[in-house]
Amino acid sequence: MVTATAWIQRLSAALVLLTVVSSTAHAQKTDVVKLANGDRITGEVKSLTKGQLKFSTDDAGTIYLEWDKVVSLEAARQFDVTTTDGRRFFGSLEEGAPRTLIVRDAADVVSLPTADVTVIVPIGESFWK
Repeated sequence: MVTATAWIQRLSAALVLLTVVSSTAHAQKTDVVKLANGDRITGEVKSLTKGQLKFSTDDAGTIYLEWDKVVSLEAARQFDVTTTDGRRFFGSLEEGAPRTLIVRDAADVVSLPTADVTVIVPIGESFWK
């Protein structure tokens, strides 16, 4: 039988865990996209498919940006990046020269023209779903 004190301790631990998880999810919206018109938007990269970058923001919700209008992209999380010729790269995304995407993993840095990038998917996305 669980005592009232043990039950309260378990409930407190669950609330602390929930707070940490929710604050971590909220803190992830630190990715930055810069557009050709000079706009800079902070949010979370959801995916790139069919020439559209799916980007989630706190204020505007989920928006879809034409990939050819993106000048740079920064995201500290890990991504699976696929190019037009089928090559795949895994790592964080960094700003490089205009219209260049830098993919950085623990051992390597790859610079890709954004025109060659066809798919971007966050690694581990399916874990939380």
